[in-house]
Amino acid sequence: MTINFRTVFFLLICRFIIDILYYLISFQIYSYQGYTANLELYLINLPFSLFFIFPFILNDEKNNISNYLIFILLIGILLPLSSLFAFGASPASWYFINLTSFSFIVIVNNFMSNIHFDVPHLNNFALFKIVFYSFYAIATLVFISKYGININISSFSLTSELIYSQRGVFKDSNPGYLILNFFTLGPPLLFAYSIVFKNFFLMVGSSILTIIIFSTSSEKSLLFSMALYLGVFLIHKFFKKVNQKNLLKSYIFMILSASSIYFINPILSALFINRLIFTPQLVSTFYYEYFQKYDFSYFLDTSIFSLFFGKSYHTSISRELGRSLFGDETNLNAGLIADGYSKLGMSGIIIVCIVFVLILKIIDAFSNKKNNLFVKLLMTFSFFAMINSSIFTVFFTSGLFLSIIFLILLPPNKKIISEK
Repeated sequence: MTINFRTVFFLLICRFIIDILYYLISFQIYSYQGYTANLELYLINLPFSLFFIFPFILNDEKNNISNYLIFILLIGILLPLSSLFAFGASPASWYFINLTSFSFIVIVNNFMSNIHFDVPHLNNFALFKIVFYSFYAIATLVFISKYGININISSFSLTSELIYSQRGVFKDSNPGYLILNFFTLGPPLLFAYSIVFKNFFLMVGSSILTIIIFSTSSEKSLLFSMALYLGVFLIHKFFKKVNQKNLLKSYIFMILSASSIYFINPILSALFINRLIFTPQLVSTFYYEYFQKYDFSYFLDTSIFSLFFGKSYHTSISRELGRSLFGDETNLNAGLIADGYSKLGMSGIIIVCIVFVLILKIIDAFSNKKNNLFVKLLMTFSFFAMINSSIFTVFFTSGLFLSIIFLILLPPNKKIISEK
């Protein structure tokens, strides 16, 4: 194992930047949500909290799609959790469970990367485009027939109470799996496709779809995913080699940009920093503490299993946690590791990690010799969603299943070029 000291250097910079942001912004503004910041404890925990670097070092510099996807969760889950642990906002046991889990994921993925499977690749770009465009045509017609065409520019005031009430109405409307996949994956992926394959008409279409869908759903994740996809594209254009070091540089630029907005709009900046970086891991800590006292869900909160065996809780786990912690109808969704713990404790985490690695292997196998940038964009949102969503929820409602189908249908890059 070769240690890339530049990567370690940028990891330390990332960590100390978010430590400062946590103490000066999140803790000061959102302490009522359960944040704590004990500076004496911070100095004691700091050396142990820096062990988060270990999985990053193990996540070697191979240009596999899986290494990139693992990086998303390392930077989204383990990095901020190490900061919360240092300040005493998350217990040491939960931090080390996550550290061990991601170390296991990286080690197993590295081992699996040495095992090559020859999978059949479809060589018909026309077939891919038929399926791809059909999804958008059908989903758009279903969406418009149910919700109409609503353009409400006031919804784009992200700190407004309007979007919270409107989002609640949308979720209560029972949108169904097709529309859920459409408003999470649809416009961002179409935007990514338009950029990679240089189609100006689809770029305009994806922007219009974004305005219409956000005006109805008020899902801020839709706007963020559009910015996320643009960011991934710019990273590939700016850097000749896209590795962990350069991704970390981009992450630093992002959080510093969000911090600078604080001097113009403190609420918007704090909302971005808190919601994107710290809140998901505070919620994961709530899950860990809650399910030490109460019974696990035994996977009966998962749609497939609950369909046959019923549910272990009368309401969703996320609402149960919201009622328990805040006394209201807040939905608290947990990420990859916390969701596994809620299902079956440590055994649940092992099961979820194995499922996760198997999905990574499928993606690696079918991404061979294909457009690297488009494959990354195809998978980015679904894996980013695992920072605060169940892997099973992401599979069905956040586009992972659909993304894998598109990946399987996507022909090798040379075939695409020859057919264009």
